[in-house]
Amino acid sequence: MLMRPDKPLAAPYNIVVAPPAIDLADAGDIGLRRARRLAERIHTSLHRRIIAAFENDPLAEVGSPCQSDIAELTAGRSDVLDQVRKAKDGDVAVSFVLSPRVHRTTVRLEVSIGGSRLGEAAELSGYQAFDELDIGDFSQAGADRDLLTSAAEQADAYVRILHAVAQYTARQYDTAASTLTPLQHQHLERLTRRLVLVMLGNIKGRLGRDSTYKEARRYYEDALVVDPTYARARLGLAEVNYQAGARSCGNFQPAHLRHLDRALGIYKAVLTGPAEPDVPDVQARAHYGMGRIGVCRLLAGEDKRERAEAIKHLRFVINRYEHGGDPPWLRTPTSEAYGHLAIIYGYVMNDVPHGLACYHQAGETALSERRQTFADLAADLRQRDPEQPLTGDSTTC
Repeated sequence: MLMRPDKPLAAPYNIVVAPPAIDLADAGDIGLRRARRLAERIHTSLHRRIIAAFENDPLAEVGSPCQSDIAELTAGRSDVLDQVRKAKDGDVAVSFVLSPRVHRTTVRLEVSIGGSRLGEAAELSGYQAFDELDIGDFSQAGADRDLLTSAAEQADAYVRILHAVAQYTARQYDTAASTLTPLQHQHLERLTRRLVLVMLGNIKGRLGRDSTYKEARRYYEDALVVDPTYARARLGLAEVNYQAGARSCGNFQPAHLRHLDRALGIYKAVLTGPAEPDVPDVQARAHYGMGRIGVCRLLAGEDKRERAEAIKHLRFVINRYEHGGDPPWLRTPTSEAYGHLAIIYGYVMNDVPHGLACYHQAGETALSERRQTFADLAADLRQRDPEQPLTGDSTTC
């Protein structure tokens, strides 16, 4: 089996295998030392399985396993995986929590997604704990059980999800859909199934092959059947409603307004709902959605009193990004928030210098493939006042 040396990862998408943890809450007479030996074997097995899965994949590279001690479980696993991922310059960190029990030993797989190379796939960022996998009683698990054969379907889903994130990152949306689609017919537990459905919804939304986003909508609704409060599914459903309603912001039809009203209701529910540790900055994402809807309504000539509300929502996103360590999952929402502020200032308020400054900031923040779009939008706005510099240097956004 190929084992890569501990060297800097340089692929478009890098996977780090982080140290596992051991939950001794119901371990009885099983001590930390015995449990650690089993965890080490499973850790090696997991690393080998992931390396084998990605050995011929040009999109991804798997780093050598981290050598940190396997310790007893404490709170904050999302922080642990996030720190390991950052230290190894990874885009994804994978690991597990072992719960040794005399009659039912389980493993809970986990993944932390993040990093600056994810592009549009940064919307998947966050910590995801999967469902527990039963690997038998402790003596059997320690003797000859292998994590990835004793719970094959769940483990297959885990590896397929890692593949799909790499394909999503590379904008290979059709390939990512083909990777995940077979999982719909497997017996997946709640946490795993809801993530698979949301990822399929995101992929179908990116493909956008019908104006109502019917396929994407179906996947998000199915995910909400599995978990009615799942924020990722709510945000996805709000997004496709927004996209369907915002196709003609200046010339609304009743159907467009219904889509926007649905999106606004979902964003409000997300904003007032409980925080979810596996969806970072969920409130900022809701504010971003509400700000965009406000801009669309302003362009349709609705009450100008909504202007202050729209600006407030968009500023919330920008402030969270700029004062929160520039989290990559908010990079695109922030650049788009600047772009929407440019519309408010430049077109609604007829403040061209202010609008140009916002388009300049949007381009500075945006992913490379989006920068020219903002430059073109700035050039269009500048036609209203050709004496202004394209960057709007006379003011700041």
